Amino acid sequence: MAYQNLPDLALIDIHLGETIDGISVATELAPLGVLIIFVTAYHKRAVTEGRELATDILIKPVLESTILTAVTVALQQRQETGAGRSGLSE
Repeated sequence: MAYQNLPDLALIDIHLGETIDGISVATELAPLGVLIIFVTAYHKRAVTEGRELATDILIKPVLESTILTAVTVALQQRQETGAGRSGLSE
């Protein structure tokens, strides 16, 4: 679904189930220019395996206001730097 409607930003949990994990999803989306924010209780794994993919890592439990702030900051930083999806039409 993400490939059909490529998002600007994805909130991703590390533990998604037994067949796929959030780091695998982030590995697919980040090179396409999607900003990644991990929202997870598995913060050690996010830091060791996914830090280079993530704009931010939020540790569960997390307040809604913290999520909204992280999303706002990530999108503002992208807008200020002019960084976007290279080679993709928006």
